[in-house]
Amino acid sequence: MISMKYLPVPVESNSLHFLEDLVPVAGKSGIRIVPDCVISDIKSDELVDLVSLPGGLPAAEAFASSAEIGKIYKRHNDNGKIVAAICASPLALNAHKINHGRKATIYPALHLRLDGHYTYCSDNVVVDGNMVTSRGPGTAMEYGLKLVELLCGKAKSEKVAKDMLYLL
Repeated sequence: MISMKYLPVPVESNSLHFLEDLVPVAGKSGIRIVPDCVISDIKSDELVDLVSLPGGLPAAEAFASSAEIGKIYKRHNDNGKIVAAICASPLALNAHKINHGRKATIYPALHLRLDGHYTYCSDNVVVDGNMVTSRGPGTAMEYGLKLVELLCGKAKSEKVAKDMLYLL
């Protein structure tokens, strides 16, 4: 994934732990992520340009059941900010009733769990208004570049892709 620290936009946090500690979290492949902050560090009226949730079914189910994640998503969506999710995490968008009726994608084996609240698309990345969804690990680069494009413009996204030797 593209680190937002290399873009000309201020970054509050590259990672957030929605529990109440800064203990590193290991993903499915064993890669450890050390969060920059915990969810309680976010002010109830704070807005950023983009809220994106990573994938993985256990994480997605935790995000879906988190009232705090729901509040953050709703606040940002209501203010027209970009709300995004990849892999299984569109389940959290669904659980928190974010933009029902729009187009979305999700990890293919989970599309029925969107409960018919979205128009399911099999595209790698789907943008519908301020909502961005992507299918899974193999689409992460395309997803990241789309987020760069939405935040910084197509030219910046193309430059990042070129610098990373990624062919669009």
